[in-house]
Amino acid sequence: MNQATPFLHAADDLNYIERLFVHAIRQWAADRKRWPQVVLEFNRACGPRRASRICDDLARLFAAIGTGARRTIRLHPPVCCHVRHDEIAVLNLLAAHQRGAHAHAEALRVWLLCPCERAGVFTLCDDIARGVFEAGYEFQWRVSRGAEPASPPHVVRAG
Repeated sequence: MNQATPFLHAADDLNYIERLFVHAIRQWAADRKRWPQVVLEFNRACGPRRASRICDDLARLFAAIGTGARRTIRLHPPVCCHVRHDEIAVLNLLAAHQRGAHAHAEALRVWLLCPCERAGVFTLCDDIARGVFEAGYEFQWRVSRGAEPASPPHVVRAG
């Protein structure tokens, strides 16, 4: 079994696909007019057909998180080099699905989402994780250590 990777609060500690996903969720929350640029970057990384499916599923996942969150989900602004605990939780959710760790994924879904959103998110995360893996990328297990950075977060309000 893979060892968990320590969480150091910096985007440089993430691999390329993880940085792309963090950027995607931040762009989706901050300015959806820039979503086509995110899709273009996924096209470069995963190929056009696979990227279209991944980005469609991502938009639905982010919408489910934005409207069905159990609490306020906190994100950094799109250009920030820090990574928040909630952003790592979404990456871990996808990592758990990629590895078939469904109990871990369910625990993250329970922590992030109200019951009404959980069932649909399972399939979305499975499809995203599979598509990314088929494109040759893996999400790493991440562990949060220490307090969050003091920089002001971009906040996504539930509901």
